[in-house]
Amino acid sequence: MNAFRTTRWLVLASIALIAGCETTPSAPPPPPSSPTDLGVARLARFKTESEDWARRIKGDFPLGSTERRNAETKYIAARGAVDGWIAQYKLELARDREDPRTEAYLTAFTDATDKGQQYVDYVNELYVKGIISPEGVTLIGEVYKILKQVVSDIVTSLRENRVRRKKEIVEVLETLKWKPFPEL
Repeated sequence: MNAFRTTRWLVLASIALIAGCETTPSAPPPPPSSPTDLGVARLARFKTESEDWARRIKGDFPLGSTERRNAETKYIAARGAVDGWIAQYKLELARDREDPRTEAYLTAFTDATDKGQQYVDYVNELYVKGIISPEGVTLIGEVYKILKQVVSDIVTSLRENRVRRKKEIVEVLETLKWKPFPEL
């Protein structure tokens, strides 16, 4: 009798769990509401696509292969450069320079775009022009244009509502740093 109750309880609990896990299609997220949101969305997409390609490379190429070593080396360089640019931009914002032209900022921006593009180009080389050619693949694009548009969007937003937006931007930029290659 006790086994019957336990079994019945497990069946009812399973049904409740399955019913609770049933997914329903959700509405698409609302479009970004400000230029800062657009800039952050662009930077987040760049981050996500870069990390997703790194995961894919780890899955497609064995540990120790030339392709994987090269991809990891380029990813690490791009990650460091993009995170360095984010840190420098946060510093410039703290100094009330929303559209900075300092030597340190321009160096960080150039480094991020150059190293980011080297990684993107290598992914293109592996998946579009070379070893693996998935159908309908969409790659990241031109890093310079992505980062330049991020800054432009943020500058526009800051000019609209300076103090509140600056704090929000600094907090969000911190969350958009890339994950290390081994963690992907």
